[in-house]
Amino acid sequence: MIAGQLKRVVELSQSYNVSNPEINFNIISFISGKGGTGKTVLSLLTALNFSRQGKKVLLVDLDLGFPNIHLLLNQRAVKSLDNFCSKLSQLSDEITILEENLHIIYGLSENPLTFNSSKYIIKNILSEISKLSKNYDFVILDLGAGIDEFKIWSLEKSFTKIIVSNNEPSSIMDAYAVIKIYENIKGPSEFFITINKCSNSEDGKESFLKLNKAVLSFLKSKIELLSIISENELIKSAVSNQNLIEVFDKYIIKNQEIQLTCQKLDKFVQLHNINQS
Repeated sequence: MIAGQLKRVVELSQSYNVSNPEINFNIISFISGKGGTGKTVLSLLTALNFSRQGKKVLLVDLDLGFPNIHLLLNQRAVKSLDNFCSKLSQLSDEITILEENLHIIYGLSENPLTFNSSKYIIKNILSEISKLSKNYDFVILDLGAGIDEFKIWSLEKSFTKIIVSNNEPSSIMDAYAVIKIYENIKGPSEFFITINKCSNSEDGKESFLKLNKAVLSFLKSKIELLSIISENELIKSAVSNQNLIEVFDKYIIKNQEIQLTCQKLDKFVQLHNINQS
């Protein structure tokens, strides 16, 4: 299904292209081919873990039209991208300070790609995020599920691109479609893959190997396994009860998968910052 979007995405990308975007080494994007992979929860847990380690983090809900980070946190989104897109504020004015080191920009309740002014809105959202990134150790973008021109431009701005999948065949196929569509429009790239909600590590490894085989056979892009995240009842309950913050410390002590994921991301970003310097 997602692969059928390719023609429309190409047409729209040709009509408006973010020329020579500046790639920020500290911007990390989470995307998935389909909904239900736990992508938003993982982006939030990653942001929380980095912030508890003393890193200054900005988490941006860019699941346009379907924002839900504020729901997971049981927060009322008084500040959000809605205000910015209505030209009532600067993006920096829409930052909610959840904790000392964790700042959040809550999402947009409508998809600007349906607006006549979508070109202006998209250009300014990405431009302002790029400017804000200079004030943070990490900027984490939750891009939502599926692929469209906005996500492609957002991925292009991001140095680290993470596709969240699970071990369902349809989820693996949709992850492949994201890589294929991005490659067809922007050329070969590198993606990290997280296999989430696994019953065991072997299932996660097998799912990654299937995806990797398809990418190696048919695409020029490269993928690397970032992490395999186990299904966790504590997190499932926290999502239902909207109290991820309250259970995070208990979860992270018993489960080191998110810690290891963040360590790998931190080293990856630091290495390329050193090389760039």
